[in-house]
Amino acid sequence: MRRFRRPIYEAWLETAVLSGALRLPSYDVKRYKAHRWIIQGQEWVDPLKDVEATKVELQLGLTSVTRVLGKRGEYLEDLLREIDAEQKLGLKYGIDLRQLIATAGAPQAKPAAPPAAADAPDAQPANNDSTDVTQ
Repeated sequence: MRRFRRPIYEAWLETAVLSGALRLPSYDVKRYKAHRWIIQGQEWVDPLKDVEATKVELQLGLTSVTRVLGKRGEYLEDLLREIDAEQKLGLKYGIDLRQLIATAGAPQAKPAAPPAAADAPDAQPANNDSTDVTQ
């Protein structure tokens, strides 16, 4: 596939620069011919299993974050910039997004149940009897 894409890119680059459609600070051929094609990836039927498998691959050193994002059609630096901007915006409004994300899905502490009527300090015994037996 590289043999097909590389000549197309190089011809496009040369044409764009020579026609003035693309203005670069310098035309250092080696600098601009070094490129990477990132193709939009396909999601799997079970995204949770896909994420778990990717996590294992990263832990075992079988892939990199750059490659994982590349399969999704994303760049690592763009993602990091976006996350940083979101965090700053959240803090501006008093929300720590990192903390919010870290605790997402974690079991929440259940509020304490109200004490039972018999356990209440000033509880009076309930009189369920409909007749008054006092004389």
